[in-house]
Amino acid sequence: MDGKSASFGSIDIPDYAEAIAQYRAFVDEASGNQPGDPKLLAARILELASHDEVPSRFVFGADAREWVGAKVDQLRQEIAQSADYG
Repeated sequence: MDGKSASFGSIDIPDYAEAIAQYRAFVDEASGNQPGDPKLLAARILELASHDEVPSRFVFGADAREWVGAKVDQLRQEIAQSADYG
């Protein structure tokens, strides 16, 4: 690899060429430029691994917690809506 954090397969499907080109451009721009501190993440994972009991999910970073919180809110709303039918 060229030092970046992403790679692509070699199969090209003509029907998806435009979408794949856009996706690859996005990934190429982001690759190696992700926010955060990988060393800090590794330290937290190792710290978790040293405990007898660990959480079933590990959400690291404010942006991840924000995304997960939004997903949980969405699921709560869907569950509440489903109660109307159950």
